[in-house]
Amino acid sequence: MRWLSLCSQAITSLKLNKIRSFLTILGLAVGVGAIVAIGSLGFAGMGEVSSELKRFGIDRLWLEADSPGIELGEAQLRLLSKKAPELLFCPLRYAVLPAGSGNENRAAQVVGTLSSYLQIENLPIASGRFLLQQDQENSLRVAVIDERLAQDLKIAEPVIGQRLRLGAGSFVIVGLIQSVGATFLDGGASELPKVYLPLTSFEQYIGLGAADEISIRVPGGIDEGIATLRRALTESFPNQHFTISSLRAQIESADRVMNIFQLILLCVGAICMLTGGIGVMNVLLCAVRERKREIGIRKALGAKDSDIAEQFVFEALLYGLAGAVAGLFLGAVFTRLGADVVQIHAPISPSMTLLAVCFSCLVGLVSGVYPALRASKIPPVAAMRSGS
Repeated sequence: MRWLSLCSQAITSLKLNKIRSFLTILGLAVGVGAIVAIGSLGFAGMGEVSSELKRFGIDRLWLEADSPGIELGEAQLRLLSKKAPELLFCPLRYAVLPAGSGNENRAAQVVGTLSSYLQIENLPIASGRFLLQQDQENSLRVAVIDERLAQDLKIAEPVIGQRLRLGAGSFVIVGLIQSVGATFLDGGASELPKVYLPLTSFEQYIGLGAADEISIRVPGGIDEGIATLRRALTESFPNQHFTISSLRAQIESADRVMNIFQLILLCVGAICMLTGGIGVMNVLLCAVRERKREIGIRKALGAKDSDIAEQFVFEALLYGLAGAVAGLFLGAVFTRLGADVVQIHAPISPSMTLLAVCFSCLVGLVSGVYPALRASKIPPVAAMRSGS
C-alpha cells in the first residue's frame, strides 16, 4: 500500500504541470529511442555485412604469382591439386569486351572459368544453369550473364537461349546470375556487368595465357588453408614468390568499423539521455521550491525526512519510467525509418531495449537524489513560513 500511495502522489505531481512534465519525459524518450534504434540498426547492419562476407566466401583464398616467368596454368594447378587435394582450385582469366544484343551495346567484364567457380563463389542462379564440365571439354560457345547485363541490353524474356555478342563473336546464354550489387569488396570492375565463359572457350576466342588469378576454396579454417597452400607452393615451386589473399583483413576491418561506429552512436544516445536527466533534476529542484509549504505541512504532521526524500526519488523514477515507455515507441519508429532508408531488415533488439529502459530509470533515479535530499533537509518552520 505504501508504494501505491507513493505512486499515486507522484502521478498527481506530474499532472500539476503537464507541459513541463511532457517536455522532461520527451528529453528522456529521445535518448531511449536513440539507443534502441542505434542498437537495433547496428546489430542488423553487422548482420548484413556478415552475410555479404559469407556470400563472397569467408573460406576462400586467391593466389597470384609474383615472380616473373611463373605461369599458373593447367599443369601448375594439377601439381598443386596433388600436393593439396583438400583444396579446391579454380583458374580465372579476365577481359573487358563490348557485349551486345539487338541494337544495345554495353561494356562487360568477361570471366573465363570452370564449373567449380559456382561452388567457390556461391553465385545465386536466377534462371538456367551455370557452366558445366562438358562446356569446358567441348569448348562450347555458351555464356552465363548477370541480371544487370540482361537489363542493360534489354534482352527479351526468356533470356535463356538468346544470343549474346561479345566483340565479333556470338554466344548462347545458358544461365542468368542474380545481381547482388557492388560492395566494398569489389574492385574497379564492379561497375561492369559480368559474363562467364568456359575457360577453353575464353582461350579459344581471346587467346591462350596463364590464369590471371586462382580462386581457392578451403574446407577448414582459413589459417589452416593458408598453411596448406604455402606448403604445397613451397614443395612445387621452390624459391618462387606468390601472393595469397583472403577476406580476413576485410572481415576484421568491417567488424572494427561497425563496432566503433555503433559505440559512437550509442554514446550520442547516452548523452541525449543524460541531458534528459539534467532536465529531470531541474524540474524536481523547481518542484522543491514550489512545494515548500506542502513539505512543511507534511513534516508538521509527522512525516520523516526519509518520507520526503522517498517521494521525490519516486517522482524522479516515474519520470525515468515514463521516458523509457515513450522512448520504446520512438525507438521503434526510428528503427523502422532507418531500416527503410538503408533498406535492411532491422528487428528491435531485446538487449538494447532492456539496456535503454534500465538506463533511463537509472538516470531518472540518480537525477532525483539531490533534489530529494534538498527537500528532506528543509526545516518545517522555514517551509511553513515560505507561504508557497
